[in-house]
Amino acid sequence: VKGSVSSQFVSALLIAASAMFPQGTPTTIEIDGLISKPYVDMTVAMATTFGADISRVSESVYLVNPGILSSPGEYRIEPDASSASYFLGGALLTGGPVRIPGLHRGSLQGDIGFVSVLQDMGAEVSWESDHVHVSMPTPGELRAVDLDLNHIPDAAMTLAPLALFGHRPTVIRGIGSWRVKECDRLDAMATELRKFGTRVDTGPDWLKIYPLSSSGEQKQGKEEEKEETEENASPVHVHTYKDHRMAMALSLLSLGTRARELCIENPRCVAKTFPNFFEELSRMTTTTGTTTTTEKER
Repeated sequence: VKGSVSSQFVSALLIAASAMFPQGTPTTIEIDGLISKPYVDMTVAMATTFGADISRVSESVYLVNPGILSSPGEYRIEPDASSASYFLGGALLTGGPVRIPGLHRGSLQGDIGFVSVLQDMGAEVSWESDHVHVSMPTPGELRAVDLDLNHIPDAAMTLAPLALFGHRPTVIRGIGSWRVKECDRLDAMATELRKFGTRVDTGPDWLKIYPLSSSGEQKQGKEEEKEETEENASPVHVHTYKDHRMAMALSLLSLGTRARELCIENPRCVAKTFPNFFEELSRMTTTTGTTTTTEKER
């Protein structure tokens, strides 16, 4: 099975092979390339809890032995780390603190690794047995990073708007799968970030995002400063491409001391994974820009 487009195909086959052939012969699943490997690891761990017999033969081969699945009686489902990434990332712009209950260092979800990305950017992180706590000593003044985030492509989208506040360009690599999601997220993200006045370079599977302070020529003189102030006061109209993650990631630019007023079109696309996202975002801080939503379809 080809795993370079989405790990969901691999997870589906692992579950199907565990459930459909209790009296059959072992099933071997060989993977040609794999992104989002932590999601496959999570599938294996959860399926094993329900009685599946899955073993990893090599880096790209899994063996599923026949058996009968059974309920463990009670199973605790973790909070969604991908959705939590927007609020954890927002702490770097507002200062925080942000506390996410239910997520911990030993989480099954690969996207919990995004917390390490935030640490690389300067965040202060503390872990407890049942929650993670993130704050930022210098809100809106972030360290730039150059990372391959092939293993967490969903959470990687949260990094893109944060990159505007780095001290130098940030490079996000290994995100070719963005091109085959709800939209071509790679080109879409570049297009929308440029509306904020920054420079964004793109490649087949990477983005290079320049900070706002160095994206163009430095303006000089009172007239230029006046034009820049007026430009920053104007709302930025953001297209979502009917993509829930585009809407949620870009909304972070309404937070913090350098917030911009946003007009987000087709905001209801967030209902796919987080129907009350904007209500939760509005609770995050009193130091925000304005996020306006409109039902215009794109």
